[in-house]
Amino acid sequence: MSSGLQSSSAPRRVDPSDVRVCLASIVQSATLGEHETLRRLVSFMVERALTAPDAPLREYEIGVKIMRLGGDWDPRTDATVRLEVSHLRNRLAEYYHREGVRDPIHMVVPKGAFHVIFVRAENAPASTFREESQATGTPEKKVPTKLILAAVGVLVAVAGVWFGLKFLNKPGGPDEAAEEPSATTRPSSTPHRKAHSEKAPAASPFQQARAAARDFNATIARLKGHADTDPKRVELAKALWWNGGRKSAAKTWEQVQGELSPSILAMWGLASIDSKKIDQARAKLSSAPALEQARFYALMTETGPALDALEKVLAKELTPAVVADPIFTSIEREPRYIAILRSAQLIN
Repeated sequence: MSSGLQSSSAPRRVDPSDVRVCLASIVQSATLGEHETLRRLVSFMVERALTAPDAPLREYEIGVKIMRLGGDWDPRTDATVRLEVSHLRNRLAEYYHREGVRDPIHMVVPKGAFHVIFVRAENAPASTFREESQATGTPEKKVPTKLILAAVGVLVAVAGVWFGLKFLNKPGGPDEAAEEPSATTRPSSTPHRKAHSEKAPAASPFQQARAAARDFNATIARLKGHADTDPKRVELAKALWWNGGRKSAAKTWEQVQGELSPSILAMWGLASIDSKKIDQARAKLSSAPALEQARFYALMTETGPALDALEKVLAKELTPAVVADPIFTSIEREPRYIAILRSAQLIN
């Protein structure tokens, strides 16, 4: 099957701009979450299908360019790429079953293929996603109650013997055995106890800010019912958006009276699959600060422009809280982005 822009049952072509909007929604979705390799993989496959639909995408090319397996990697003996493509296929099915149920265009990776095709929602194949409890068609085998009781009895007997031996081996008898040894009497040479006593290295300000930025549940709990101003509503909507509640995020943004920044307007457009909002956001970029431009481009997975904009941002603006925004997850592995963080002394 061709990797071009046509759906499986409709001859008309899809609009590449609509495809890129849907791609950005997938890449920033909770379904792909921290799967950085899958985000790069689906972005690469979609861009190839858009820019060179007649150029076949090979397993080896994915392995070298996306999986970074090295030039000596042999797909005949290493199934890494096939496993990742299968993982992506399953994640896409899950995405369209949940977050992307309203997406007008579906990205489909045919079984046994290494390319993506674009299918309009009305022509999309039935979802292959199954909840974990429905993953297999065979009924669960129930363990007989007698076997369960027998197993419990054996465990109780073994526990009784173990405790009995422990008590008998203590010179002071049961009373001394019941006492937990103090920190001074515990053998310091015991590996696991020593590991627990060592303090973990302190997190850097950047790491602390990244953890705080991703604590979406805490933000939602803190603001739900108390988002009575535009800034609070925007913050609540962002937390809902990153936590997978895009419909709730869109409804929250509808309550905002003030003007929204390009990146927030684009997030709203992705939440409601409204390309007009994204076009409006893009039109506002020329007058937006460089940092806001970087946010927008990173959200839309336009890596080059995002990094170009970040390099124009003043060093004093690149605080840990600013760059820890999850909006930059699409570029956080890029060498230029890492260099920018180092120049701002946010990482070593």
